Amino acid sequence: MVRQSDSIPDNLVYLHDAKCSEITWDCSNPDCRSIRMIVIVDIDAGLPMWDGKQLQITLSDVLAIHFIGWGFVIGDEVIDDWRSGVSDFLEGECKSLHAKGIGVPSLRYTISFSSGSTLEVVCAEVFASEKP
Repeated sequence: MVRQSDSIPDNLVYLHDAKCSEITWDCSNPDCRSIRMIVIVDIDAGLPMWDGKQLQITLSDVLAIHFIGWGFVIGDEVIDDWRSGVSDFLEGECKSLHAKGIGVPSLRYTISFSSGSTLEVVCAEVFASEKP
C-alpha cells in the first residue's frame, strides 16, 4: 500500500481519464468514515507505477462529502479531473464547523467525472493500493 506520505496527493492528478467502476461510502467503522474508489488508470496517464493498473483509492477520516451524481449517461464513468480544493459552499461549511470547535482535516479534493458528476471530499488521509 502506498500512503499519503509517499506523494499520493501529488500523484492524484494522474487519475485523469481513469475508468471509475465503484465509489463506496464506508461507514462500517464508527470512528472513521471513508470513501473507496476502484479505478483503472489510463495506460498513458503519465505515471509509470500506475499506468494501466487497477487501484483502490481510499479517502480516510472523511469529515464532509458533497456529491452530485448523474446516472443518465451511458458508458463508463471516467475521471476527468482530480484537483485540490472544494467549492466555496463546502469550504464555508468547514469554516462553520471549525468555528464550533470541530477539527477539520486539511485535505480537500474535487473529482469531476465524464458524466458531469462531481465529488468533493474533505478528509485526513489518502491511500492507494493495487488491486490484483
